[in-house]
Amino acid sequence: MQALNRTPAKPRGAIDAFKTWLPRVALAIVFVLFGALKFAAHSMYVRIFDQIGLGQWFRYFTGVTEIGGAVLLLIPRAAFVGFILLGCTMAGAVSFWIFNHNAFAALIPGTLLLAIIGFGGAEVVRRVAGARRRPSA
Repeated sequence: MQALNRTPAKPRGAIDAFKTWLPRVALAIVFVLFGALKFAAHSMYVRIFDQIGLGQWFRYFTGVTEIGGAVLLLIPRAAFVGFILLGCTMAGAVSFWIFNHNAFAALIPGTLLLAIIGFGGAEVVRRVAGARRRPSA
């Protein structure tokens, strides 16, 4: 058998932890707030989801997806799933606004999508690449 050449993980400093957790917590707060707004009976999202045409169940589904993704961001082993889930949700929101000829309204979900890619893209790639390297038993 071949010996594994693994270098020990270097201890993380307070700055590294801060750089990891601050964006996650900030994104989680934003998505919990936006997700909670989806459940308000008289919010602007009632009209927006009427425009989408899939019914109000989709508004609730989107709210649950956003809140669930925000919670996943705060669980270290599941954060990459949260980044993927929220990224897909924001990509759908951007697409909706662009296809409905209102590109200005796509700025907020587009900015959130860029933040998700910027803060979570490397982690998602690392986790997916790590899953591909595992030998099958």
